[in-house]
Amino acid sequence: MREVFTKFGILIYYILMTHGRAFTAKVGLVALLIAWSAAPAARGGELIQLGHVELYTAYSEIKGGDTDLGTDLSGYYAPTLKFDDTLFLIPLYSASFNRVEQFLPQEEGNVFYNTYMVHNFNLALRKEFKPGWFWKVGALGTWNFMRASDEEKWGKGLYDYRDAGAVVEVKHQVQKEKVVNTYLAAIEYYRRQYPNFATLISSASVTPPERREKDYDAYKAKFRAEGVNAKGLCGYLEGRYTHKFFLDKHLVCSDGTLDMKKQRTDYMVEMDGGFSAPIPLPWEGLSFSFDTNYTHNFSNLAFYDDRGSVPLGDDVYTPRYFGYGSFSVTPAVEYKRALGEEKLLRFRLGYGFMQRAYSHRKKQFAVSGAYTGEEQLDRQYEYFALLSIPLTKKIAWVTKYSWVTARSNQKFETYYRYNYDYQNIRSGISWDF
Repeated sequence: MREVFTKFGILIYYILMTHGRAFTAKVGLVALLIAWSAAPAARGGELIQLGHVELYTAYSEIKGGDTDLGTDLSGYYAPTLKFDDTLFLIPLYSASFNRVEQFLPQEEGNVFYNTYMVHNFNLALRKEFKPGWFWKVGALGTWNFMRASDEEKWGKGLYDYRDAGAVVEVKHQVQKEKVVNTYLAAIEYYRRQYPNFATLISSASVTPPERREKDYDAYKAKFRAEGVNAKGLCGYLEGRYTHKFFLDKHLVCSDGTLDMKKQRTDYMVEMDGGFSAPIPLPWEGLSFSFDTNYTHNFSNLAFYDDRGSVPLGDDVYTPRYFGYGSFSVTPAVEYKRALGEEKLLRFRLGYGFMQRAYSHRKKQFAVSGAYTGEEQLDRQYEYFALLSIPLTKKIAWVTKYSWVTARSNQKFETYYRYNYDYQNIRSGISWDF
């Protein structure tokens, strides 16, 4: 075991010191180091295979726009290696493919896509070093692909990105009779790269001032506390702090020029909280849940809009263009009923509300794009339902419905959408194995 900890000391040092263009390859080596660290205990280990697959036919409709019939495929696979009751090597691969028309949020605004695909890979080593105390070290990677149309080739999307990083986590679990409380703290680092992103100025310039303007290094700290008691009351509270250091994005001066000595820096503070509890009625299986989120996003990057004209008189300079505060609430009611051994019928009905208020970004008129003195305010309302009917112990037929209404005082939608109505229904198979 001393050999394992020695190798993990080398591993953690390597994670902290890893930088440069070959970062993704280096994180791959980190993953190999994790497996290598566990190798002395691998002899006689037990393989535990866990997985889940969902395959839906999806129908979407944008009010006043197009309708689309597509596919929604997602799942994960984790062939976990158990060395003993305290030591596990956990590889986890998850993926999703979504072929259906939808609006996906970007920091500039909502962008239309009809195909979205994500691949995630994590490799972690978890150890219970004393009763109720666990540490976990892992390497992670993400590959995200977006297509605006069927004609666009995979890997060429403007907002395609890839992540590579590592995480260190400590968890403490306390159980007393039927009350279980869990506390978790984690530190994560990852680098996000957008290989295809380029603004018009970068595309047209022979010597572009910024070649990797959306790439950044992110450092995230997380704390979570959750608990459940004998009566089925569950609650959780989670806080996250993320600091982003952009690699090649320089600050914009009030005259529209770039300050080549200063670079963009963002930070985000997020707080999640919620609970679920049984509803005391004559029949069992009915429960109520309530989830909420508050997010504060700060960015020192400004935006200079030349309005597409030569005269400078109508140019607009907006400091801290990407800064905002948002909150959301999601109440829901769920009914569960056992239909046999390990077969559970589920019906869930809920509502979601989100509001985002920008601190400096101003709303604009629809046609002219002229700025007003009022800050941009976005709201989103969602009504959703889920029905899961068990077919066997491992397979269920699932139907999901969602209606989303987005409203904003931002009426200038030449490039991004802020006001729309969208409904989506998905129905198909869910399989646990």
